[in-house]
Amino acid sequence: MYRLRIWNRHLAIIVGILVLSIGLFLNIAFYPYAINTETINLPRDRIAHSQSYISNSQPQKSPNSNSDRKLVGRLYIPPQVKSPYPTIMLWHGVSSTKEMVEPLAIELARHGIAALSFDSGGFGESYSRNYSVEENLEDARAVFAYVKKHPERFDPNRLGIGGHSMGAATAIAFASDPIDASKVRVTLDLGMSADVNLTRPNNLFMGIGLYEEFHTPDAMREMLSQSTGVKAKEFKLYGNFSNGTARKLIISGTSDHLMEPFDPTLIGEAVQWSMQAFELKETSVNPITLWVISGSFLTLIGMVMTIGYGIRDLTIVHTKPRLLALAIVAIAALILFLGMSEQISPRIATSLVLVNAIILPVTTYAIKRPHSLTPFFRLCGLYIGVVSIAYAIVLIVIRCMEIFNYPLYLLGVPQFILQLPIFLIYARVQEFSAAMFPIYSNGLVPSWQITLLFLPELVYPSIVISFGVRVSAWLIRWLRQPLKLKWIERPSPRSFQLLGILIVVLVIVIIQQAQAGLVSIEYAIGTMQILLQMMFLPALVMILIIRSTQFQRLERKLS
Repeated sequence: MYRLRIWNRHLAIIVGILVLSIGLFLNIAFYPYAINTETINLPRDRIAHSQSYISNSQPQKSPNSNSDRKLVGRLYIPPQVKSPYPTIMLWHGVSSTKEMVEPLAIELARHGIAALSFDSGGFGESYSRNYSVEENLEDARAVFAYVKKHPERFDPNRLGIGGHSMGAATAIAFASDPIDASKVRVTLDLGMSADVNLTRPNNLFMGIGLYEEFHTPDAMREMLSQSTGVKAKEFKLYGNFSNGTARKLIISGTSDHLMEPFDPTLIGEAVQWSMQAFELKETSVNPITLWVISGSFLTLIGMVMTIGYGIRDLTIVHTKPRLLALAIVAIAALILFLGMSEQISPRIATSLVLVNAIILPVTTYAIKRPHSLTPFFRLCGLYIGVVSIAYAIVLIVIRCMEIFNYPLYLLGVPQFILQLPIFLIYARVQEFSAAMFPIYSNGLVPSWQITLLFLPELVYPSIVISFGVRVSAWLIRWLRQPLKLKWIERPSPRSFQLLGILIVVLVIVIIQQAQAGLVSIEYAIGTMQILLQMMFLPALVMILIIRSTQFQRLERKLS
C-alpha cells in the first residue's frame, strides 16, 4: 500500500512533466520565429489633419496639438520578402485588443503579406474614448493614411483591410466608402453581416462560424447574394479578382463568434483569398494557430501540475507557506522589473507574471491541503468540460437544421468541442492581460490591480482556492436540492390584474422608446436571443448535467 501511494505521487509529477513536454514541443515546433514585429505609434489627429478626405463631422485639431490622440499597433513583417510589401490592415472586435487578430496577422506574414493590427480608440493601448462607429472609421483612415505615406514599405497598389466583428464592420465601411474603396484590393470580413453591393467592397471574403451567435449563416448567405446579384451559395467563388467583384463565403463547422479569429479553417481561407487578390504565388496554407495556442495551454497546465505536485512533496516548505508565497511574489516582482526596464520582452514579462499569479495559489493550496490537490485538478477539468459541453449542446441544437442539410458539418463537432475551452480561455487571458498591463508595447506599465492577484495569498496562504472550493461546493449543493414548487399564498385575481397592467405598461414604454429612436425593438429581441443562447440555455443544460445521477457518480470517483 505504501509503495502504491509513493507510485501515485510520482505518477502525478510524471503526468505533469509529460503534459509540459508536449506543450513545449508544440510551441517550439510551430512558433513563428521568422516573423518579426514592430510597434507602430500613430498620432491620429496629426495624420488625419493632413488628409483631404477627413470627415467634416470630426473636429479639426492643430497638427501640433498636445492632445493629439495616439493609435498603437503592431506590424507583422513577412520574412524573405523585399519591401514594399502587400499589406492588410486588421481590426479587432468589441471588448478586445489587437492580440485577437494576431493569429491571422501571423499567418498573412508567413505567406508574404505584411499585416498591421491596431487597437481601436477606446480599446487596448490606444487613446481613450467612448464607442463610436464614426470614430472607428476615422481610426482606419488614419492608419490607411500612414500606410500611403510610406510607399517604400507598403505597396500602394496592393493594400487590403479586414477584421473580426466590430473590426469587420469598420473594414466593410472603409472599403465601401467611395473615397477609400478604389484603394483597397481585398476585404476580409470575419463574423459580421452588413449591406454591400455588386462592386463594393472590393474582392470581399466572408468567413463565419457555423455556430455564430450574432450573425447567422442565413444572414451571411443573404449578404453573399446581395454582393453577387444571384442566389449564391457558400464555398463557391463568384466574380473576378481583376475587377474587384470576387466574392466568397466560408462557413466553418468548428467555431462560433468568439472563436472565429482563431479558427484554422477561416484563417487558412482568408490567407488564400488574400494571395489570390494580390496575385501572389499561391502556396498551401496550413495555419499554426491551433498548435501554438494548444501548446501554450498545455505548457501552462503542465507547469502548474509539475510545480504544484513538486511543492506538495517538498516537505521542507510545508511549515512555511507564507515564506513560499513571498518567494513567488518576489520572482514575479523581479520579472516585472526586468520587463519594465526592457531587459526582457514586455510581452514575455506579462505572461510570466500572470503564470506566477496562477502558480501562487496552487502551491500554497498544495502545502495546506496536500490530499486535496489531485481532486481539485480533476474537478477543475471536469467542470471546464461540463461548461464546454453545455455551451456546445445549445449551439448544436440551434444549428441542427444546418447540420441536417449539410451532414459533413458533423465531422467538425469533435474539434469544435475540443478547441472551445482552449480558444475561449486564451481569448479571456488576452483581455485580462491587457487589463492588468495597460501599456505593454511601449515599455511596460502594470495596473495597480495586479496587486490583487498576489496580496490575498500573502495575507492568508491558500485562501483563494480554499474559498473558491467552498463557494463552488455550496453552489453545487444548492443546484442539486430537490425542486419544490409551493405557493405560500394563492395569488388573488387582483394580483393577476396588476401583473397584466404592469406588462402592458412595460410594452407601451418600450414602443415609445423605439419610436423616439432611443431603443430598437429588433435590438431588444436580438439581445434577448443572445442572452438565451450564450447564457441562460447553457446554464440550464449545465444544471441538468450536474443534477444527473451519472455525473454525480463520476464526480464522486474523481474526488
